[in-house]
Amino acid sequence: MRENNLSTVEDVTNYTKAGGGCGSCHDAIQQIIDQVRSEPKTDTKPKLTNIQKIRIIEETIEREIRPSLKHDGGDIEIIDIIGKPCHCRHARRLLYLQSFGYNSETLCGASS
Repeated sequence: MRENNLSTVEDVTNYTKAGGGCGSCHDAIQQIIDQVRSEPKTDTKPKLTNIQKIRIIEETIEREIRPSLKHDGGDIEIIDIIGKPCHCRHARRLLYLQSFGYNSETLCGASS
């Protein structure tokens, strides 16, 4: 529930389909939501160092992005990584990988 930010019975039903039938379990689902929300949050994702982030981003670019760009005669270069945005140069323009749905969280699996 935390991982997917599910906070209502409707959220849980939409995400898992639990409670989507007769609705008789809505009270039980709400009790589970209340229990999970009352427990202290634990940071399950370890913080990455900047070097670790850079390595993961470089590996992801090599594996996911560069092959498509090379196929079309292009390339990509990391300019800077500031927090979550990864600033890159592609075809002499500064782009954010976020425009492709990528950021350091989706690339690294951790936020800064």
